[in-house]
Amino acid sequence: MSERAGAGLALLLGLCACPPDPAPAAAGQRTLYLGTQPVGTIREENAGPQLQRTSRLTGHAADEPAVTRLSLDPRGFVQSARYMRSSARGHRSVLLEHRTLTDRLSGVQVSLAAPDRPVVLLDVLHHVARPAAPIDVLVVDLASGEQLLGRLLPRAGGGVALVSDTGVPIAHVTAPTEHAAGVRQGPGAFVEGAAGATPAVLHPDAPAVRDHHRLCLTGIDPRGLALDGAGQRDLGGGCVELDRDHHPPAEAWGPVTELFIEHGDPTVQRFAATLTRDRPAATAVAMAEAIHRLLDTSQGGGPPSAREAIARRTGDCDDATAWLVAGLRAAGLTARPVVGYRAHEGHYVPHAWAEVALDGAWYAVDAMVPGLGAFSTHLRLFEGLGGPLTMGRVLGRLRVTPAGPEGDRR
Repeated sequence: MSERAGAGLALLLGLCACPPDPAPAAAGQRTLYLGTQPVGTIREENAGPQLQRTSRLTGHAADEPAVTRLSLDPRGFVQSARYMRSSARGHRSVLLEHRTLTDRLSGVQVSLAAPDRPVVLLDVLHHVARPAAPIDVLVVDLASGEQLLGRLLPRAGGGVALVSDTGVPIAHVTAPTEHAAGVRQGPGAFVEGAAGATPAVLHPDAPAVRDHHRLCLTGIDPRGLALDGAGQRDLGGGCVELDRDHHPPAEAWGPVTELFIEHGDPTVQRFAATLTRDRPAATAVAMAEAIHRLLDTSQGGGPPSAREAIARRTGDCDDATAWLVAGLRAAGLTARPVVGYRAHEGHYVPHAWAEVALDGAWYAVDAMVPGLGAFSTHLRLFEGLGGPLTMGRVLGRLRVTPAGPEGDRR
């Protein structure tokens, strides 16, 4: 994220929209845009309830195209799906079947968060029939394994809107005449048409994190944020206090199995074994420092994965965090990824890091700026690795302002 132009590009690509081109109903090809620049193509083929989407990025001719194969019910909800991608920047083979997500490369399985809700993929939202009334759904990103509770809404004049469970807009498709082309827009880095512009990550006059101890966040519903964490106290109403001594209790949090944080992988286990120390805190520091030395961040990152990061030794903060959390879990420690923003060279940039449970409390640990404890430059927004589905809800929307002594907005 921060030091990762390549991953930032991948994030935006995951969020951009596809301007409509004339195409037959059974098959069509559209251009992918980032801002005003065409950066790839998407081809979609329909055969009854079976759908195949093939996407290829310009400038990555050596990479295999990403292929998504789906089975849709009559309403356009996903019954089963498989996502496949193979490139020098990472590999994916994810299966959604029987309400379970499976990483076929590692064998890790994760159950869907809301087993009773119909499943929607952003990439095929234009295939969902316009609902007569709001429908609670589960939004899944097969490429990242992210799951998000949402709600489908009918749009005035036709089309479908998708919002998070806290009401933050995620995406929409326009009038029925444009459904076949799959036009969608929002949030943040979504771009509609060749004339689109990539929005700022944050409001341009946002203050640097380190310049203020109390900050207020506006632009989205703060109920969708996880603002209380190591080094950061939630003051309520979307305001936070940066406090190095704040370490919330970890007793209520249990171990979680997530895709692409493969703590049971033999390579991760071997890495952890060489760096496990007598004291848990020393283990966390040793792992963060080792990853900082081993990971080449000059080439950006691909889809984050602990196993992949160890194999290719290139990546960004997402890769570093997946590797660090997996290593800490392999060493028997409780750890989780978090994502938000980091003050870097006078600007806020998206960033991922880890939190580890030590003596019953959460402590921040970061392999990109190796250290343990709390960071006055970090602004925590979400738990989990932040891909397009998670971070896309705040990109271009979030505004940060200094807060008064009691946390009131100035």
